[in-house]
Amino acid sequence: MHIISGGNDAEQRRDGDYLDHDQRYARTDAFLDTVRQVWTSEQPVDIHNDFYQAEQAWSAIRPLQKPHLPIYFGGSSEAAIAVAGKHADVFALWGESLAQTGETIQRVRAEAAKHQRDIGFSVSFRPIIADSEAEAWEKAEHILHVATEQAAQRGGRVQSQTGQHRRPAAAGHRGAGQSGGQTPVGPASPSWWAADITPPRWWAPGAGGGCAARLLRPRGCVTS
Repeated sequence: MHIISGGNDAEQRRDGDYLDHDQRYARTDAFLDTVRQVWTSEQPVDIHNDFYQAEQAWSAIRPLQKPHLPIYFGGSSEAAIAVAGKHADVFALWGESLAQTGETIQRVRAEAAKHQRDIGFSVSFRPIIADSEAEAWEKAEHILHVATEQAAQRGGRVQSQTGQHRRPAAAGHRGAGQSGGQTPVGPASPSWWAADITPPRWWAPGAGGGCAARLLRPRGCVTS
């Protein structure tokens, strides 16, 4: 079960949720405390926390997995890392550089150690596939263009970690002069492209998503 605490404040208010960022993560913490109690308790339990109140809560339906469903969780803020360290069985990352990924893993493990817990990790990528590298770049730029327009129309945002989507300097016909000399996202990997696309709740499929993409030919990764 992958837990997502919410998007940006404006998006949450559309759904009637007026908690701020850290309050949403506090609610996630309380929710996971609550649901794990109900999943694992052999007897009805009383729930009393800042967000949930229940008397004699009980579920006859139990997870097949023991002690409960695996909990997936992600996020890079201090509030998110704190919840992950306490609750997550698997911490979900999206594609970043090895240095950034390693730093996040260290933060999560340090937080989990406070609770005497071990956490697994997953990293997600979205391939951009085309017959040539040039066509793959065109497709990537089209995705970013559509995502930017639709996000602006619906109150979302598109922002890369460097202020613009990254074009690796070594990516084939796109040399350092065209890429602005930016460093590739992946080490020794000229075909990484990353943009932080945070769409609104009602999002057109195929227009993008929070992603790190790698340009691919049908038979493998472009490395020229």
